[in-house]
Amino acid sequence: MTFGERVSTLRREKEWTQKELARKIGIDQTYMSRIEADKFDPGLKLMTSIAKAFRLTPSELIRDVQQSRHSH
Repeated sequence: MTFGERVSTLRREKEWTQKELARKIGIDQTYMSRIEADKFDPGLKLMTSIAKAFRLTPSELIRDVQQSRHSH
């Protein structure tokens, strides 16, 4: 699972639109779309904001992403 897929999955579980999540973390919906499409690599600060929006730690947010990389 890529980081973008992880964010998209969590967002859909919360039944949030990209625009809603973008507003919660203070970015434009266009950036959120690019993050979910893996066309934009968020820095640590933005990744931390995304994690907080989902009430996760940054490590919890990227946990499945890391496991996916190790399994290939």
